Amino acid sequence: MMDKNRLFMILLGVAMAAVLAGGFLLGVRPSLDSAAASEQAREQAAAANQANQALLNSLAQQNKKIGELTDQVGVLRQSIPAQENLSQFIDTVREAAAAQGLTVQNVTPGDEVAYAPQGASAPAASSSTPSSTATPTPTPTPSPTATAAPAPAPGAQAPVPHSDPAITAANFLAISVKIGVAGPLPSTIAFVHALQHGPRLFVVNGISGGASAGDSSAKGAAVQGDTYVISGFVYVLASTTAPSK
Repeated sequence: MMDKNRLFMILLGVAMAAVLAGGFLLGVRPSLDSAAASEQAREQAAAANQANQALLNSLAQQNKKIGELTDQVGVLRQSIPAQENLSQFIDTVREAAAAQGLTVQNVTPGDEVAYAPQGASAPAASSSTPSSTATPTPTPTPSPTATAAPAPAPGAQAPVPHSDPAITAANFLAISVKIGVAGPLPSTIAFVHALQHGPRLFVVNGISGGASAGDSSAKGAAVQGDTYVISGFVYVLASTTAPSK
């Protein structure tokens, strides 16, 4: 009898343990897994919210500068417009020359040259027919030349030029321009400096000319006798293709 009771108690204990284990596996464990998954999702959502809040704060700070950024875009668009606008550039040339007491003899634009990446050949000067106003032929009087840059040291690495995939030959154009002026050299140098710091980007790549012999007009040979030709480029950044002239 004692053995039967002991066996019954053992079997009852095993059954209770099985019920408890089954209850844990069927009820408690799924609840724990669900709670753990919910906690993980909550942490991920909190991290995403924190990142979104940081982005919103950054956008709010940038929005405060939207007026300043718009002004900067306007200045850059005036420097490199979407169309040629050469008439406005010519007006700038005349104003800068008048400010220095120079006489503009001619402004001769060349052909449009498509953008070429760094390392390719530079845009060639235009071979278009000059305007009807003849440019005086300069005499052999030496003109100021720039000091040559020192040669790089042996083994030195050349800097990698900056490039932008948004700038292509389809939307970025260079237009060569030659400007003939009459006046003294110091005024001509000041005139070139004014053009380089004017509203339209103008990159100078050459200055030639000098005093013309035999010119003794009433205004004085120092003013009327010196003639110079400034050559350089203006640029157009169109949305897709070059605008028609």
